[in-house]
Amino acid sequence: MKTKILLLASICTLAACQATTPSSQNTASVSTATTAAQRVWQLSELPEFAEPQLKNTVMDWSQLPQANANMGCNNLKFQVNLDNAGSLKVDDRIIATRMYCADTMALETAFTQHISKMKRYRVENNNTLILDNQAGLQMKFIAK
Repeated sequence: MKTKILLLASICTLAACQATTPSSQNTASVSTATTAAQRVWQLSELPEFAEPQLKNTVMDWSQLPQANANMGCNNLKFQVNLDNAGSLKVDDRIIATRMYCADTMALETAFTQHISKMKRYRVENNNTLILDNQAGLQMKFIAK
């Protein structure tokens, strides 16, 4: 009987130790490998814009250094250079088609102004791209 109680107490102690050990699933996986960023992304956060306004904003980084973006109206083309240390250089010469779409013009203007100022990137959990600049402004994208 004492052996069974001792065995049961040992099992409970081991289970408690395992339950308090931090899980690797709770920590975000962060990558600055250029290959992790080379895909199609949907804009999910940009200051001054609500999420429903961003649902049609797609940025294609699958052919880096060539990049493309579209907010539902005009096509944007620009150059993006990444390194594996998380540095980002977006050429401020963004080429765009010239259609007038009243509902997306403010978003297109904000996107082009902000994207060219981004200096760092990281990919979290292989599905979220976060760009930021030295002033703390962020643009967030989710994998498409």
